[in-house]
Amino acid sequence: MKDPNVPLSKWQSLLLMTDGSVTTLLEVLTGKPVVVKTLLQQVVRADTERAAALDVEEGDNINYRVVVLKNDDDDRPLIYAESYTPIARVQKEFRHDLMKADIPIGRILTQRRIESRREIIRVDTTSNDELSDLFGVPHNVPLLSRTYDIICHGMVLIRITETFPQRVLHRQLWRISDRRRPRARPKLGILSWNRSPERVPVMRSSPLVTAFS
Repeated sequence: MKDPNVPLSKWQSLLLMTDGSVTTLLEVLTGKPVVVKTLLQQVVRADTERAAALDVEEGDNINYRVVVLKNDDDDRPLIYAESYTPIARVQKEFRHDLMKADIPIGRILTQRRIESRREIIRVDTTSNDELSDLFGVPHNVPLLSRTYDIICHGMVLIRITETFPQRVLHRQLWRISDRRRPRARPKLGILSWNRSPERVPVMRSSPLVTAFS
């Protein structure tokens, strides 16, 4: 993107900056249950870049999952998410839920009583025609993206990248949750940082203003 200063609604700012469950936040914002639809589920070997990001050995088994989050009565995706999970770091029950069932990761953590925290790695804009088509938006509409780690016992349990379009999600959430517009709307460039040089392979991300050194 040439201009990283994409205007954000307060709901988009929450989704990009929250350190809690995105599924729960979406349910609060839309007032409806949110479900997971799995698009891809497979075990892959960690390459050099992925091994470094997850702090595992090159060649270790990684569970790669691609999903969309949507309301249970609406097929339109709210968020597209990719996750990478080192299989050796999760218990058998957790692994079963992750690989065999359409359950949001936050709910799996809660159900399995796994204490964890989220650490945001970067927030930026991205360009991807396939994702634009998935959301049903023109290719020139900015896609907002954030990558974060779920940390457990000091190790990366899961790395997640979530993406949603700036325009459509704004209309969906505000129409349902709050018709008033905020007087001052933050800019993505103000909120953004990039702690890691790692890039998600399917996305072309723009450089953004660094907020933290």
